[in-house]
Amino acid sequence: SIGVDSQTIAFARKDKKVPIVELHSCAVCGSTTHFNLTEDYQVEHPDVDQVGVNMRLFDAQQLDGVEIQYPSGSEWSGEGSFGFRRKPVTLSSGSPW
Repeated sequence: SIGVDSQTIAFARKDKKVPIVELHSCAVCGSTTHFNLTEDYQVEHPDVDQVGVNMRLFDAQQLDGVEIQYPSGSEWSGEGSFGFRRKPVTLSSGSPW
């Protein structure tokens, strides 16, 4: 579980028998903070370990050297690896993202 400084509101799709992720948004401002795998999905797929963080919530200097990947989540079946929409980018203080 990711630590955040305030309460979040969680959302998981209702049209899936076992939703894969739960999206979290700040209860105060509504900004998406992160996602994590649902407990039901983790029970069915114990080998998958993923979490997503909204990188726009960090100061640029905190992200220097971090690689950003662009997964193609809409095409992922929930099994195994998934593809990416484009090549990863490594953040640096001299390159905007």
